[in-house]
Amino acid sequence: MIIREFAAKSHKQGKLTRVWLEESTNNRWLSDHGFIRGEKYKLIQGDDSLTILLDCEGSKIVSGKDTRSLFDITKKRENHVPCFYPDVPKTLIATIEVGKIVITCKEEN
Repeated sequence: MIIREFAAKSHKQGKLTRVWLEESTNNRWLSDHGFIRGEKYKLIQGDDSLTILLDCEGSKIVSGKDTRSLFDITKKRENHVPCFYPDVPKTLIATIEVGKIVITCKEEN
């Protein structure tokens, strides 16, 4: 299991919230956990989290550039997890396991 910290971005003058996860050519942290470009997955949204599960029946496909995998999850602001809104200054945490990514907001002390 690995943990990554990142921030959501605002898109289209704040009407959309964008969650972007991308591996680099020398650090294949998505591919190493099964998230290879072209694989199918499903997206499950909870009240305070977003879960990405590899699923051969999934309706979504892992994106990518060349041989790198990436996720670009862009939704209308009102349809996204509220703590992911870019104007709410929160750090997002992605907990990555083989076949599963759970994205949550970091608890501020």
